[in-house]
Amino acid sequence: MIKIIFVRHGESTENVAMIKGEKYNKENIELTNIGKVQAAKTGTYLSKVFGKFDIVYSSPVKRCVQTSEIITNEIKYPNKNIIYDKLLVELGAYHHPFDGLSKEEKYIEINKNQKMKSIIKKITEEKDPFEIYNLK
Repeated sequence: MIKIIFVRHGESTENVAMIKGEKYNKENIELTNIGKVQAAKTGTYLSKVFGKFDIVYSSPVKRCVQTSEIITNEIKYPNKNIIYDKLLVELGAYHHPFDGLSKEEKYIEINKNQKMKSIIKKITEEKDPFEIYNLK
């Protein structure tokens, strides 16, 4: 029987910044120390519950690469050959006009231009995420 296990990345610098309403570097989102511990614990759990894995795929996004490397170390993945595939990148992840801004900066940007409110609503409707990532 084939089993496919999906795992989300551990806590990232973006996750923490978003919760706190702080600015973050959207070009360098990586795992926090807590995220690294979460990935290691996930790997230990996966190893205990599922045993060995035949193949591991990961998004090529930095936080996902970090997570997959930690997990494969924990599960003692024999060939260490993780397959990174851009089709695993979260759709819509990098086309929001407020990425990286703090709460205060977002508020300023929205109030600078009243049309921004309607633009925000249309962003996901008008953009094709497959086109953004050249996946067509």
